Amino acid sequence: MYTPTQPLYNSRTYACFITTPNPPTGCFPSGWAAGCRQVTLVDNPANINFGTINSLTQSYCNNNADPTNFAVLPSGGTGNFTYQWYYMVGQDSCPSGTSTVGWSIAPNGTGSTYAYGLNPPGSADGYIVACFVTDASPGCGAQWAAGCQKLYTPGSINYPTLEIASIQHCYGGIPDPISLTFNPYSFDEDFFTYQWYYTNSFSEILCDNNLTITNDFVLVPGATSSTYYPPANATSGYYRCYVTPQTCSLGQFAQGCCHLYYNSGDALPYRGRIASGDENICPGGDPGPVFFSYLPATMADTTDFDVLPARYKWYYKDGINTCPTGQSTLGWTPVTTADSSFYAHNPPLGLTQNRTYACQTAMVTTYSTACEGFEWAANCRKVYVTGLNTVNYGTVLNNNETFCLLVDSNNVNPQQITFSSLPSNAGQFNYQWYYQDTIVAAPTGNNTTGWTLIENANLATYDPPAVLGHARTYACFVSPTPYSNCPPAAAWANGCSYVKFANTPVNFGTTPTITDSIWCTNNIQAQLSFTQLPSGGTGGFTYQWYYINGLVSAPTGSSTAGWTVLSGANTASYNVIGPVNNSRTYACFVSPVPTIIGCATSGQWAAGCHKVPVSNYYPVVTFGTMAQGDETICAGGGIPQVVSLATLPTGGQSYKYKWYMGAMLQPYALQQAQPCYGAA
Repeated sequence: MYTPTQPLYNSRTYACFITTPNPPTGCFPSGWAAGCRQVTLVDNPANINFGTINSLTQSYCNNNADPTNFAVLPSGGTGNFTYQWYYMVGQDSCPSGTSTVGWSIAPNGTGSTYAYGLNPPGSADGYIVACFVTDASPGCGAQWAAGCQKLYTPGSINYPTLEIASIQHCYGGIPDPISLTFNPYSFDEDFFTYQWYYTNSFSEILCDNNLTITNDFVLVPGATSSTYYPPANATSGYYRCYVTPQTCSLGQFAQGCCHLYYNSGDALPYRGRIASGDENICPGGDPGPVFFSYLPATMADTTDFDVLPARYKWYYKDGINTCPTGQSTLGWTPVTTADSSFYAHNPPLGLTQNRTYACQTAMVTTYSTACEGFEWAANCRKVYVTGLNTVNYGTVLNNNETFCLLVDSNNVNPQQITFSSLPSNAGQFNYQWYYQDTIVAAPTGNNTTGWTLIENANLATYDPPAVLGHARTYACFVSPTPYSNCPPAAAWANGCSYVKFANTPVNFGTTPTITDSIWCTNNIQAQLSFTQLPSGGTGGFTYQWYYINGLVSAPTGSSTAGWTVLSGANTASYNVIGPVNNSRTYACFVSPVPTIIGCATSGQWAAGCHKVPVSNYYPVVTFGTMAQGDETICAGGGIPQVVSLATLPTGGQSYKYKWYMGAMLQPYALQQAQPCYGAA
């Protein structure tokens, strides 16, 4: 028997394995006692879902509010739960964990839903209702359900106010957003709904008092969030937000107005035009100056302000870009040394990437420049840095060939060598083929040392000579045709192609000549393998294992007559597993892969064999029966009862017992079993 001594934290199955001493090899006069003991545990608290409360803020209006309930009921464990509702005045966050310190028991709050009843305590200041859930089984845990319910009365509302009093809206720009600020007792922004209004008529009465909606204000369509984002060129006026609680109260305006006003800036009638003249330079070169072909137009003096020369702000953007228009400078980098009234910009030398230059202009006035009205001049300058494109030097097709030396040394005609992908990204290309009289790796870079130039081999294809008695590797050197004053360098194409010869004798390998110890008829397990693997030829081989009934000598030659193919046994090793009713001999037939042109070789038997004698002896043993008595206990809270045999084994002379336990509930825990500690 086996006596468990420790609490369980997972369901478990117990079973007993019984053996007799000194069995014949592989005959297994041993086995499991019939039956098993199963101990079922309900989930740990970590695996129990204690539920989620439907957490919607409620208004307590006219001594009435909808009951609070669970959006997701508790589950797991034994499935039997008890509930206790609590409340806390002035609290704004939901509880978690297992502590109820600071919380008060809600009257009559012991069901899965909770009704507030009349005059709930503390509702004038707002309070929180939450539920503590307990699994009914001992040791299975208790904790707060997720979420909580927030309750308020209309008297606890503090309406938000506007954050800013005025916003200046410059020419062509987008105004800053108009936002509301919230008092902590508002609980959540979801507590309100919003609608923005504006008026062109300013009145302190309209902006200072929390009035209801009047004809003085016009609704702004679509402006229904706590922040209003005015569009570009928004209408000037005074903006207010009407705030409405979701239930139980009329709405009112948030305190204050925001004055949004439009400043057209100092607009020029004509922004000027940059001279065309896009240029190409070498990497690290010096771009030429960028001039205006037409300067910005100025306006005549007026009695309102004095007109000064136009202002300039130069920008650049990496890459070849479309000339910008309007006012937005998004994506453009200012040139800090080119923002004076001088109307030309000289880009710095050492440019290593394509770049586009453009300029914004504005009028200079004698008053504030907060909205100067900068706008892009027409046209721009594009500077191309040639030679920046990554050249693709192409890839030589792997036309590798292997010929048989004895058969073909005087009659070799390699196939034509071509490119699998031609060079690109640099216009035209020149080709020159080279060779080395050996097998080498494909060359890289632009060094041709050690390679022999092939005269007149200057096309994208090359046909090697028809008579060749030794190995040779071919590669191609590619030169881009000059197309500017800074062309890319020449370099080797990727890859190469070779011709080689082979005449290595084939060694068909050796399997160990072994006679196993005697096996039972239904328990043979023989590992078939090579002591020396096949070699020679091209190095490629296929395998097929065979067997013949009886213990015979190892086969030789290439005849497989009388031998039976082992289906699926076509690798260099094979594991034979019974049942087998007769003694057997196993051997392997090896075939070289005939990849050498003219050197194909037929297969033959590998040296050696594997002999397996089989015995018909097998004793009849019964292994007893487990005492039943499955039980259910709570995780971490109990110790299983004693596990024992109801009937003992018969049919053998003596027995050994070893108890096992499995982590899963199953009849026999053979695959997951581990010895039980303290087994007797």
